[in-house]
Amino acid sequence: MKSTNKKTMTRMLLTLLSVSVVIFIFSQSMMPATESSAESGRVVAFLNSICTSLGFEGVFTQGFVRTCAHLVEFAVLGLLLFITVSSYTYNLMFKLIITPAIYISTAIIDESIQLTSPGRTFQFKDLFIDSIGGTLGLLVALIIMHFAIKVYKKRG
Repeated sequence: MKSTNKKTMTRMLLTLLSVSVVIFIFSQSMMPATESSAESGRVVAFLNSICTSLGFEGVFTQGFVRTCAHLVEFAVLGLLLFITVSSYTYNLMFKLIITPAIYISTAIIDESIQLTSPGRTFQFKDLFIDSIGGTLGLLVALIIMHFAIKVYKKRG
C-alpha cells in the first residue's frame, strides 16, 4: 500500500513539474515584444558584463540569448516529460512517441500564442529550435536511464 502511495505522489509531482514548465513557456510567449526584448536585453547585458570582467569583449547578442532560452526551456521540458511518462509506463516505444508528441505540440501552441501578443509572430525557426531542445532533453533522459539500468543490474 505504501509503495502505491509513493508511486502516486511521484507521478503527481512529476506531472505538476512538467505542467509548470509548460505554463512558464506559455507565460513567456504572452509577453509583448517590447517586454520580451527588454528582458532579453537585461540577460545580454548581464552576460556581457561577466565577459568584460573576465577580459573578453561582450560576445552575447539577443538572438543568441533567445535561441539558447528556447533550447534550454524545451530541453528541460523534454527531460521532464520523458521522466513523467516513464513514471506511468515501462513501454519504451510509447515513451518515445508520446514525449516528442507533447513537446512538439507545446511548441506549436507556444508559437501560436505569440500571434495574440503585441509585436510577436509565429516563427517556424523557433518551432524548429524548440523541437531540437526537446529532443536534446529526451536524449539526456535516455542516457541517464541507460546508466541507471546499468548500475541497477550491477547491484542486483
